[in-house]
Amino acid sequence: MKNILKTLILLLVFYSCKKKKLSNLPFVIDKNITCDVLYDNGYKWSPGEDVILLGKKNQDTVIYYEVHQEFNEEEYFKEEEVEIDTVKRNEKHEQYLSQDPLVLSDSIYNLVWGSIKEQQSTICKNSKVTWRNYILKINKDLVKSFKNKIDTSNFRILYLKEFNYNVENSYDVIEEFKVLNKVKKDTFDCSIYKLDNGYYFSSKISLNR
Repeated sequence: MKNILKTLILLLVFYSCKKKKLSNLPFVIDKNITCDVLYDNGYKWSPGEDVILLGKKNQDTVIYYEVHQEFNEEEYFKEEEVEIDTVKRNEKHEQYLSQDPLVLSDSIYNLVWGSIKEQQSTICKNSKVTWRNYILKINKDLVKSFKNKIDTSNFRILYLKEFNYNVENSYDVIEEFKVLNKVKKDTFDCSIYKLDNGYYFSSKISLNR
């Protein structure tokens, strides 16, 4: 009996310590996501936005989650700016300030943008995850045919709206549509757009609950 109890306790400890892995798919979303789970999965604060975004980049894909918190965000970002000004005076770290923070190693990120652990403690306090944006960089020759590659056995394309394919501006929306996950019944707001000289697919969904 004691051996059985020990085994059960070990199993409970194992599964409680096991990190929850998040979906990296454009039309599959984990509803019960917490800020701490995002940090546990390697997401980091991405500076330069007027909302709190935690992001993770993998090759041509970047996923952002918006985190809402009741604390005074202006005070938090002012504290971050003070730290950044200090770093700018250090030539050793200055080269990293112009780089995408999501591609920096954790050690370099800690030096340039502050401790990830301290950010997690500050940002995740009394917070909830409210929104996700999945962004995929695509080749120009795939723009017109991209939506045709979506698996229609599991997903349904809705409300397709096409714009001008001969885009000229630095930012132009080329297509807008919605995708319904037939199993989970979640609907994603999607678009294909040009930004600067690149072409991107975006899938967004609100996690307000």
